[in-house]
Amino acid sequence: ILLELEYHTNDIDNSKKLVIPDFNIHYEFNKTRDETNNKNLLICMMNFDLSSKEEITPFEIKIKYQWIYEFKDPEMDIDTFAKKFAPSHIISYIRELIGNISNRGRYPVLNIPIINLQRMMELSQKEKSIKTEIESKN
Repeated sequence: ILLELEYHTNDIDNSKKLVIPDFNIHYEFNKTRDETNNKNLLICMMNFDLSSKEEITPFEIKIKYQWIYEFKDPEMDIDTFAKKFAPSHIISYIRELIGNISNRGRYPVLNIPIINLQRMMELSQKEKSIKTEIESKN
């Protein structure tokens, strides 16, 4: 479910080189049980922010997706699915949406490369752990 989509272009001097916006991804998930239908549910939220605070970029895009997975098999390892597979599944739709939206603008199409989200999230978690450790020592 596409919950939020913001897109706007910026005026850029044609003599300047286009700057590709930075991107930030926030992903979280919640497991719940639908007793009425006898299903386990996994509700995933992903925010994708394509912008730059330091430079003017051709455009900025903010996307918020919610994805709901249903699992009938009680033995399914939902945590592993939520951490390893769901983010890659969701980001593929975000990549396509960004390409389609940017294709309709006056600037070149932005095709987001394939992203190893699992590795990216692992590095982000390590950075947070190190930062917390440093802060606790001060």
